[in-house]
Amino acid sequence: MKNMTLKLAVLVGVVLGVSGCAIKQPQTTTVYIPKGAIQCESEGMTLSDSTKRLASVGVKSLSAQCGDLTGVMNAAVCGGETGKIIVHSIASKEVLLAAEAGYKNANELKSADGLGYTMFDCD
Repeated sequence: MKNMTLKLAVLVGVVLGVSGCAIKQPQTTTVYIPKGAIQCESEGMTLSDSTKRLASVGVKSLSAQCGDLTGVMNAAVCGGETGKIIVHSIASKEVLLAAEAGYKNANELKSADGLGYTMFDCD
């Protein structure tokens, strides 16, 4: 009986150890925030501004780029939004901190057509 209990305990330990490895979370997460650009008026937030905003809540930007939302129509009118976003790669453990600063998980933008945004070099 003692031997059977020991074997069962070892088996449970192995199963839990293996399953813990299989459920690893990604190390980085892509987050975004609207650039805040207004047609005919403002270019909105710069990449540097956005990186500083993340840093102000304790989040380190590992990489950053500008993007354009796809599948979204913006009226061509002065004072209207542009659909431009700033995209950062951050440590997954910092996602909640980034959310406090207004950033959202870029996976929310995904659609059947792709990422939901295209990347471009910031001016």
